[in-house]
Amino acid sequence: TVTIPQGRSLTDEAGTSIVGSPDLEGYSLIYNEGDLVMKGLPEKRISISGWGTLSNSNGTTSIVDADISLNEGLNLFGGLTLIASSTISSSTYGIYAQRSNVNISNSRISGNAYGLYVKKPAPPVYMVRGTDPLFGTGGIGNALDEATDVATQTPQINITNSAITNNAK
Repeated sequence: TVTIPQGRSLTDEAGTSIVGSPDLEGYSLIYNEGDLVMKGLPEKRISISGWGTLSNSNGTTSIVDADISLNEGLNLFGGLTLIASSTISSSTYGIYAQRSNVNISNSRISGNAYGLYVKKPAPPVYMVRGTDPLFGTGGIGNALDEATDVATQTPQINITNSAITNNAK
């Protein structure tokens, strides 16, 4: 497990490949309490695959132009997570969020058991459709059922121009 403590940062540059070994099943491959920046490029994407999860615990995580296929996906517990122009697939939970601010844009979450799972206490989920009729449809698990507490404006999950589809739940 790579741990980024509060007050520290880690930057993964374009073309980085990270693979979790089978002994990380049930554990974090990357555990962030600080600042994690994963910035790929369209022609040089970041790849994160294998076993474990990418966890954000009250830190700030930014994922751009990345392909994530960790068996346990992303676990977000507080903090801020930005996901842009990325794919999340082949996970139990594509994204598991609790008490988190999450912004997802121009991304695809598909081929997971759960595309997006929001754990109570749940933030409001705002889905904004793009021009493609498939954006923001299907495979969002319990997200809209669980995210009923609109009285509190934070934390929140914002999804724009993204496809959440072909997930089992």
